[in-house]
Amino acid sequence: MLTKTKNPNELRKTGIEVISETSWGTHFCNFYETKQDMLDILVPFFRSGLENNEYCVYIACSPVSVEDAERSLRKGIPLFDKYLAEGKIEVINHTEWYLKSGNFDPVDVFDCWDKKLNLALNGGFEGLRINGNAAWLERRLWDSFLEYENDLNHHIKDKNIIVMCTYPMDKCFAADVLDVAHVHKAAIAKRKGSWEIFESPDTKRSKADILKKNTQLQDRVKIGTQQLKDASTDLEIVMLKKASTEEALQRSNANLASIFENTDTGYLLLDTNMNIILFNKIASELAVSSFGRNYMNGESMYNMLDEVSRQEFKSRCNSVLEGKQIKFEVDYHGFNNSVYWYDTRMFPIKIDEGKHIGICISAEDITDRKTRELEKESITLDLIHRNKDLEQFSYMVSHNLRAPIANILGFSKLALQDKYEESEVKNFIQQIDSSAENLDEVIRDLNMILQVKTESHAKKEEVRFAEILESIRKTLKNTIEKENAVIIENFEAAETIICRRVYLYSIFLNLVSNSLKFHNTGVLPHIEITTLKKEDKLIIVYSDNGLGIDLKKYGGKVFGLYKRFHHDTEGKGMGLFMVKAQVDILGGIIKISSEVNKGTEFTIELNQ
Repeated sequence: MLTKTKNPNELRKTGIEVISETSWGTHFCNFYETKQDMLDILVPFFRSGLENNEYCVYIACSPVSVEDAERSLRKGIPLFDKYLAEGKIEVINHTEWYLKSGNFDPVDVFDCWDKKLNLALNGGFEGLRINGNAAWLERRLWDSFLEYENDLNHHIKDKNIIVMCTYPMDKCFAADVLDVAHVHKAAIAKRKGSWEIFESPDTKRSKADILKKNTQLQDRVKIGTQQLKDASTDLEIVMLKKASTEEALQRSNANLASIFENTDTGYLLLDTNMNIILFNKIASELAVSSFGRNYMNGESMYNMLDEVSRQEFKSRCNSVLEGKQIKFEVDYHGFNNSVYWYDTRMFPIKIDEGKHIGICISAEDITDRKTRELEKESITLDLIHRNKDLEQFSYMVSHNLRAPIANILGFSKLALQDKYEESEVKNFIQQIDSSAENLDEVIRDLNMILQVKTESHAKKEEVRFAEILESIRKTLKNTIEKENAVIIENFEAAETIICRRVYLYSIFLNLVSNSLKFHNTGVLPHIEITTLKKEDKLIIVYSDNGLGIDLKKYGGKVFGLYKRFHHDTEGKGMGLFMVKAQVDILGGIIKISSEVNKGTEFTIELNQ
């Protein structure tokens, strides 16, 4: 049975200066140019793992043999032979890990991960530390291996595993480096003689979450201290009720008053009818802030509240008188229209027989803290939205510009050849002009998105579905004619929508492109696009008669990044990911129904 991470926030030393420490479940990569660069990282990486009781596995591959790897580690780790003899580290060939059955099979590799982790934990180790070198990777396996790398992040999450993958720069194209970095939490590489780290947004957010949890721990310590103060108050109240003489009662009152008046928390005591019987100075100041006047002994606390708050307050008082303790944060709109936040606790006052004779309410003014939290939350949500917009912008640049540019390049080359008649060349030029217009339209849309990045809310415009579809017909004209595809539209129910045009265009372009690309051999592509209205929603129904998707097998991955379902057709698995992300940005939802070899239907629901 695999053991989850005991403390996911625990930081482990990596031995690598540029990273220093990281948490369990971390999966990062290293790009190297020379064997020495690789050893500069591997030796301290494994030395730190061995010194901190982690089971280490080095997966070597040509041109570095297992013997070469052990010899290199021996030079940098003084006690290497001892660790090796005690079974604390092993060096294996990549064929024993990645190619056990003769072929690369992610299922076999994940089985290796699980078995090694069980071996480590059952052997008394803190966890597992592994390095795998991708120098063996062939170009035909690149997409499958990237998908495996991405899935590995989820496989080791919440497990005591730290993974570093090493990639030789001489076997990576520029695009490969970006793809590899994207599926790792961080990437390190040597630049101008110094090691640098490149972290993903998820990793940065994880570090911020750890910092936030540490802050929350400090808050819990503060709450614990406050609870001790409350317990002391409870004790004084019990002592007050136990007093049998007027002198004892006076002493208890004096002690209680001393505590009341020397605390940063407001205290208010009520009888069983919610009438005020005692309050301290801080409570009085809070009353002035919230109600514009002070408390008065004997006054009904219930009557001081507004109509909206009364019933909830009465319900809480009844629960306390039944013996329950209640803790909550509450906001009051003060008499001067200011909003005040209080960390509030309500608990019963008991006498010896266990009878509840009243209610104690403690309130701490947390307005400043709450204001900062709400501001931070607002800023965080805004940053997440802006980051998501930037990601979509980069995807649209790479996808939406590709078709018109390809048309321009293709027809330009044809037009420059002497073998075509003048009429044919003229047609080529017309196609170039049409693609240039489409390209100009996309660029103008993207420029518009850039211009609104500085605004709090992106501008929207009225977009006609027919115009969007006609633009896509022009962009994909050659493919549509080549495949004899039929596109039928029915926009009578809703001809327009108010939204960001560039996102709607990208959604349609990706769906139509996918239908043309993944159609059944020997069957003419047939596409239908219909709009409907349902209450305050606008529904777009898009269907085709293509290859379809096995939802029983891939249902949870349909809109995932780098998820491909037809490997015999070229593609990177980004189209549906973009569609889902852009629908989300437009504030909508998308659903899919599909049947293999019969077709697919997408239902997109947007706000009108």
